[in-house]
Amino acid sequence: MKPRETLMARPEIPDDEVDDIVALAARLQDEDPARVRGATPAEVAEVAAELDIEPEYVQAALEKWHADKAAAAEAAAAAEKAALQDKKAASKRRNGAFWGALACIVLLMMTTGALATLGAARVNGAHHQMVTAQAQLSVVLDRQAAIAPQLVALGGGDPAALTQLASEVGSAAGIETRLQKSKALGIEMAKGLASEPGTVSEADAQLRLNLQHEVTGTQNRITTEARRYRTAQAAYREAASGLTGRLATGYGLAKAPE
Repeated sequence: MKPRETLMARPEIPDDEVDDIVALAARLQDEDPARVRGATPAEVAEVAAELDIEPEYVQAALEKWHADKAAAAEAAAAAEKAALQDKKAASKRRNGAFWGALACIVLLMMTTGALATLGAARVNGAHHQMVTAQAQLSVVLDRQAAIAPQLVALGGGDPAALTQLASEVGSAAGIETRLQKSKALGIEMAKGLASEPGTVSEADAQLRLNLQHEVTGTQNRITTEARRYRTAQAAYREAASGLTGRLATGYGLAKAPE
């Protein structure tokens, strides 16, 4: 049986590779040093017709074919293993980057939380000081409004204007509005005290003098408490506008200035 037919009959050899094996067997036979000689036209024709290849070279070609296949399979397996290792390494790097980023986020949150807590203590403390100063200012404003009816009773100034302004100082919403009304009331009360009352008894004259001293003292207290309130208000705004203050108000740990 011819070599090509023999190879075609072997089930483990694909038919489309038989010609390659036959050609390899012919090359091995031609390259054998023991058979090096000049080829005649007849021998070339025989090789081309797949008729003059000895079985030992066909076997050698099969062994080399199997070796090449095994080497190719081994190379493919090595390449697949390397690709798998690269994939695992890339996945490990991604996981490392993820956990590193997560750790940074947690650390940042812990740091900002601590700063926010410190800021809250400062902002809330400043807010308390401002509220206290505002309450003290409100007390002296109420006292000013309470003095006005006494001046009306003694006949100093315009009773209607004093009564209206005194009412507005006591009922106005917001400390800033109350301060504006207080200033207007103070002007009217000064006018009333400066006016010459009619004939009054010595007792009423003394009451008027005492009232004048009290009005003056109240105005001085309003000025002092208003200044204290402004200072506390500025300190509160400064505390809330700093980094820790903004973090505190952002986390809802402190109230932001209006």
